[in-house]
Amino acid sequence: LRAFRGLPGRMEFVQKIRGVEFINDTTATNPTAAEHAVAATKRRIDQHGLHVIAGGYDKGLPVGDFMSALKRHAATVVFLPGTATRKMESKIKKGKSKIRTYDARTMAEAVQRAYRDAKRGDVVLLSPGAASFEKFKNEFDRGEKFNTYWRKLST
Repeated sequence: LRAFRGLPGRMEFVQKIRGVEFINDTTATNPTAAEHAVAATKRRIDQHGLHVIAGGYDKGLPVGDFMSALKRHAATVVFLPGTATRKMESKIKKGKSKIRTYDARTMAEAVQRAYRDAKRGDVVLLSPGAASFEKFKNEFDRGEKFNTYWRKLST
């Protein structure tokens, strides 16, 4: 167990660039999984900022608890395109929140935007809470695109 490093795309620590950690949780294809990933990551980083890449295509699942977790714990949320994104954005904009939200057309744009808001000690977390239909072949392709674009930041 001590040697087990986890599975690709499941709360996978992938890199640290200029003090900012990148975590790939692309397999969080439902809001409950993403909600727990956000809460667990924030507990670990405590006072540092959390910048989440979320959204995608709707599976018809409730997103309220996930959006509440984002409002409570995230500094930034960058939304990927999709039908779930519209539902998520309408929930997150209800009530008062200091959270910054952005829309990204591509994964490259999402990674760049989240990283731009991050400071040393912060985390950029891909935990979409939605399916990857149309934009990506599957959730693993989405995770690989995330990995491709954070690598470009370090060059």
